Amino acid sequence: MYELLHNSPTGAEVVIMEDEGTVLESLVEALSAEVNVACERAETMAKYVHTLQEHEDRFDAISIDWEMYDVDVGPEALRVAKRKQPNAARIVYTKHRTDQPKAIPLGADASLAKLPGGNIPAYSSTMMQGIRLGLARRILREVRALDGDGLPALPAGRLLDEDTEILIYRRSRELARKHGLINRNGRRLIQLLKRRNWWLTFDVDSYVKLPWHGKLAGMLTYANASNQVVAKILGTTPEAVDHLIQEGCAKTDKADDLTTAAQELLAVLGFLLRISGYEPEFMTDFWRLPDTPPSLSPCPWSTVGMEAYLHNGGPHALDFCAKWIRGA
Repeated sequence: MYELLHNSPTGAEVVIMEDEGTVLESLVEALSAEVNVACERAETMAKYVHTLQEHEDRFDAISIDWEMYDVDVGPEALRVAKRKQPNAARIVYTKHRTDQPKAIPLGADASLAKLPGGNIPAYSSTMMQGIRLGLARRILREVRALDGDGLPALPAGRLLDEDTEILIYRRSRELARKHGLINRNGRRLIQLLKRRNWWLTFDVDSYVKLPWHGKLAGMLTYANASNQVVAKILGTTPEAVDHLIQEGCAKTDKADDLTTAAQELLAVLGFLLRISGYEPEFMTDFWRLPDTPPSLSPCPWSTVGMEAYLHNGGPHALDFCAKWIRGA
């Protein structure tokens, strides 16, 4: 269940407020090296305010230079950030250590010292934690719209701890699976989980480039179907299934029949992906649970679920199921 928990976010957007040009470029370069982090530069207070106002509630984290051109702008910068970007994590980055204790009471989530020799690794790590916090706030907003129970409020003035992140991960995925196909908030939650890399995404461009047996391997992974179950469906052995998926050909006396059946199974799984809204996370449910997709006639597996229907009936059931789908 937790295989996606430690993934890095993707497509994050941040604002970096910094008046020293060389420092600004080094910070942008450090964050741009992370996975899909887009940086907006703010070299002046005026540009910072304009950026936050023009793109209201868009950014995941904001880096704030406490002093700009010898003027303490940190308190005002934090006020603007809280008003215009309420979900974004607020990270104060200052060369004046005496300013650090002031930042947290005024609304910063973290404060980091700007050292003369540079501490880019620490800065980059803190900003990535801030991005995770910003996305967690957005995810919690949708979670509470669906079900307000079961999750604590995020504490002010600090970054996420692992226990809280695990709770958010678990509850948000549960609600996304429950509401994602039927509810607008559920669909918005899924999009946020994808940005957080906590939800599988179907990459159609990569999929179409795969050989047919590579497509089958991916679909079986989405459905969480074991080689033992697939062997029963195709009327062969788990070893033959493994070879078929790896090599795209069968090592049996009836190789052509087995290959044809496997391609038929791929078509059936493709149907499940379509009725899952091209969301691989839902395929396991459609594969295993009794259900009837919209149709003029009940589907053959409606009382037991597709996996059990195909497992019990073998190749004959697979052929019948494929014919029903083609006529649905």
